[in-house]
Amino acid sequence: MSRRITLLIDSIVNFILGVLLLTYSKDLAEFLGVPVVKSSFYPNILGGVFIGIALALFLEIYRNKPAETSGLGLLGAMCINL
Repeated sequence: MSRRITLLIDSIVNFILGVLLLTYSKDLAEFLGVPVVKSSFYPNILGGVFIGIALALFLEIYRNKPAETSGLGLLGAMCINL
């Protein structure tokens, strides 16, 4: 897979997870089979972080001239996911 395709797939997955976490509710958690929490504060914050990462990855895909030490790239995305 090329670098751009890998970053695009990672960006899409992070965006979907971010939207799900931003819209966290007890019903959604039960439907997905994840633990239900009393407060939705932390899932919402994590959702915002995931959307921010998705946007950073998306911008990295369409940058014209990538440099070796330029922000969030494929290696940075792999580190975040691990």
